[in-house]
Amino acid sequence: IARFSASKDDETHGRKLYFLSASNVPAYRDAAKRDQPVGQVLIKEAWEPERVKSGKADIRYQFKDSSVTAGPHGIAYAAHQGQLYKIGAKHALFIMLKLDAKTEGTDKGWVYGTVTPDGKSVTSAGRVASCMECHTDAKRDRMFGIKLDNLQRMEAIRKVKPPKPNEEFGERPKESIFVKQDGKWIETKTPLKGKAFGRKVEVKVVGRLNTGIAAIGGETTGIIITANGVTWEVKAPRMSKLWKTLEASNKKLIGIHGWVMRVRGVEIKERIILDVKAVTDPLK
Repeated sequence: IARFSASKDDETHGRKLYFLSASNVPAYRDAAKRDQPVGQVLIKEAWEPERVKSGKADIRYQFKDSSVTAGPHGIAYAAHQGQLYKIGAKHALFIMLKLDAKTEGTDKGWVYGTVTPDGKSVTSAGRVASCMECHTDAKRDRMFGIKLDNLQRMEAIRKVKPPKPNEEFGERPKESIFVKQDGKWIETKTPLKGKAFGRKVEVKVVGRLNTGIAAIGGETTGIIITANGVTWEVKAPRMSKLWKTLEASNKKLIGIHGWVMRVRGVEIKERIILDVKAVTDPLK
């Protein structure tokens, strides 16, 4: 079952949905009462939360969805502050291994580790500071555990018959480009077709954002968005609220409302720039 992390550290697994696996499940369930045995391994898989378009945070809405690549984990939805979320982009794996408490180089027996999302590269191991900063505050044996009511809730959810696909939910946000024509929004892949240089066209775009972009001669805004195979530069006043929102959305699927146009460059003969009016919910 997916859970919403209580951690506030965005750099680790804070504000993420996660799946937790334990090599010794009975011991983990009893973590509030006794220390974990030597050999216990915990793996937390973190995912970017994506807000579901419709549906209140209700037990009926938390079910396995074949459109989400959750593998064998099962339920891929979680409620948080009255909203419903499902797993999005995958983040790192966070691992804890319990050795004898006297083992050197450990945190009272615990070894922490982080691994890239594809599981191919270890990014840290041992007494990892970012892990210890939180886990040293745990009441018992560096473990936070799961509350009993949550365990009971998990068992109840597993007995719920899932609704048919897309019966109660909108679809996952998809890349799209809409252009405003005669007061109406029309979907298109070529909003600038037939438009002269400098001619602005009002658009709404849902695409994947990338920041920190460099170009020959510095001819770039530093941010690009790609939708349906089309890539545009993204422009907003630097250090403004809009700019900071864009910077925080690196590699995410977001919505942008603004004006796109062709401009002439020096090293780059033709640049297409999207001047941002607002960042929007990609599900709307």
